[in-house]
Order: sequence, then structure tokens, then C-alpha cells
Amino acid sequence: MIIKELMKENLQVSALFSVYYQERDRKKIKRPPKIGERGRKRKLTKRQQNRLYRLLRQPNPPTITSLSTKFEVSPPTIIYYRDKIFNLKKFKKRRIHALNASAVLQRRRRSWPLYRLIMKKGWNKFITSDEKMFYLADGGSETDFYYADPTVKEPKKTKKKSGHKRSGIMVWAAVSAAGKSSLIFVDQKAKINAEYYIQHFDTIHQ
Repeated sequence: MIIKELMKENLQVSALFSVYYQERDRKKIKRPPKIGERGRKRKLTKRQQNRLYRLLRQPNPPTITSLSTKFEVSPPTIIYYRDKIFNLKKFKKRRIHALNASAVLQRRRRSWPLYRLIMKKGWNKFITSDEKMFYLADGGSETDFYYADPTVKEPKKTKKKSGHKRSGIMVWAAVSAAGKSSLIFVDQKAKINAEYYIQHFDTIHQ
């Protein structure tokens, strides 16, 4: 299609490309690299390899992008040393609840009485509500993965729910057999307890 339009304008395609290449060479226009074309992998020194291995074996290892920036190499170089040199494999952490002894005892005491209340369609009379924090930043949190040697048996690592507080927005909502409620945005300085639920119970039905 482009060639036909150029022929209508009485322009020769070969002459047009010749002018383009001359202009490119004159301005030193570089061709953008293709996807996956990153050149020869840079070798790391023995000291850098030891440092990279220690970083990969941490409970919360850095990402491939941050490691490539730290060592000033391409991401495929980091992956090459991780897979071929160190023989490490990426595993996903098993997520668990961070419950203390008092929380476990409290849940055990509430479980059976709650079951007796909701059995035989008693759940129609209940309203279930919950709140969720939407964090604005993800700094300082645990990673979802770790690296380990698949040929060596090691205990699997887990990830607990974050205990430190970060800035974010808390949203509160409820659901029941009659339907769902509207979303309530909780103030950052508000204390979520039984009194807060009772005071704002009418608001959640609007």
C-alpha cells in the first residue's frame, strides 16, 4: 500500500530508502534493539558471585530488576547465574495466619456457639461485615517467594501477615441474606471496635 502511494507521487522507493539511510548515518540514528536482544552476558567476579548468592538466599530476596541494577548487568545475566551457576529454583511461600495464643483460644471458644446459632437457616438473621486496608505503598513488606536448591531438603518458608502499620485507606462493608451494603471509608484516626460498629451501624444501611 505504501509503495503504491509513493508511485502515485512519482517517487522511487529505492531512492527514498537511500536518502533515509544517508540521513540515518549522518545523524547517527541507532536502531532500537529487538526484544530479547541484550548482547553478551557480562561475567561477574568471584566476589560479586558470592554476594549475589547471599542476596538470593535471603528469606526476602530482592527482585531480579533490583539485582540487575545493583550489579550493573542485564536481568538475563542474574537469571543465568541463579539457574545455571547456583542451581537455585524459585518457590512460592505458603501464606499462614500470624495468630498468638490468646487469639487461638478465643476463636476456639467462639466457633461452636456460633455454629449453633447459624445452623438450620439461622444465618438469615445475621449480618457479616468486614474491613479491608488498601495500602498506598508496598515498601518494607515480605516477598512472596524465595530461592532454594531443589536437590537439598530444606524447611519450606512461610509468610505471615504484616504486623507493621503503613499508610492506607480502610474500607468497611457488610453483606447478609437481604443484600449488600454501601462502602464506608473509615477515617485514619478512627479506632475500630464494637463501639464504632454500633455507632455507624445505621450508616452502613444507607
